Amino acid sequence: MKNRKNGSSMSLKLLIQSGWKEKGNKKSKYVLQWALDKFVPKGMIIFKLIHVHAGIVVVPTPMGNFLPISQVCDDVAATYKKEIELETNQMFLPFKKMCEQRKVHVEVVVIESDDVASAVAEEVMKYAITKLVVGASMGGLFKRS
Repeated sequence: MKNRKNGSSMSLKLLIQSGWKEKGNKKSKYVLQWALDKFVPKGMIIFKLIHVHAGIVVVPTPMGNFLPISQVCDDVAATYKKEIELETNQMFLPFKKMCEQRKVHVEVVVIESDDVASAVAEEVMKYAITKLVVGASMGGLFKRS
């Protein structure tokens, strides 16, 4: 589907989750399925799945404690950040597969921010997004704006 103003393809951004600890819950999959059913038949074929997580400020220790990231060696902090990145990539595999099955181009955008609303708003502005779907965790309701 072409944007009338500049002729570019329209895209849909879908906020799946705001916290990395929620790892691919069923409600998130329902939100994605709803968006695929709602927009793919209308020609919207570019999806951006946004994942916003808080910045890493502590690192777990083998003893089960947590240390501020500023107090651990750089290589320990880098290893932990890489582990979180791998977990996030694993979390998105089922979502990417759902899109690929429908022949929908999908891009995963991972943002580190303590302010989910501002991070999503910035992405919407940056890419001139025309549709935004946000999954609501309460009552299974979806909201389109």
